[in-house]
Order: sequence, then C-alpha cells, then structure tokens
Amino acid sequence: MPFIPPDYIDNSKVSLSNVINRLVTDLEQTEAAFATGYFEPAVWRFVGSALQQLTNLRLLLGRQAEIEQAGNDLIDLRQY
Repeated sequence: MPFIPPDYIDNSKVSLSNVINRLVTDLEQTEAAFATGYFEPAVWRFVGSALQQLTNLRLLLGRQAEIEQAGNDLIDLRQY
C-alpha cells in the first residue's frame, strides 16, 4: 500500500520526521515545500539525510500562535 501522508501532523500519532523521511525517501521526491509554525535546528538529526536528497527545498516558518483562550477551554486546531 502506498504511503499517504496525513493532512494534519501534531506529533501525537504520527511524527513529522517520519512523514518527511517517507515522503522524500519512499516516494523518491526531489523537491519539497513545508510550512510549519516551529522548526528547531535539532530536527536536522532526524530528517537531514532525507532532505539532502532534495534538489529544491522551500521552508516557510511561522511564529507561535497568538490564540487567546478563555479559562481552561482547549482549542481544536483542526476545526479552528
């Protein structure tokens, strides 16, 4: 069965490093574009070898979300 990446990755069920590695390696991708709110430099330990296989990489970095919460309410980011 071919690898189908999830639409939303929050590292609770599927890790982003696993998805990136599989997308690049298993599907033999040569280009990638990622948008993320946070990208720690230490992540290169986990995805560096896969990313080195790419001929083109675009990385869009965001910043910490400024969502105000009322009390102990949790926000479902998938719905937000």
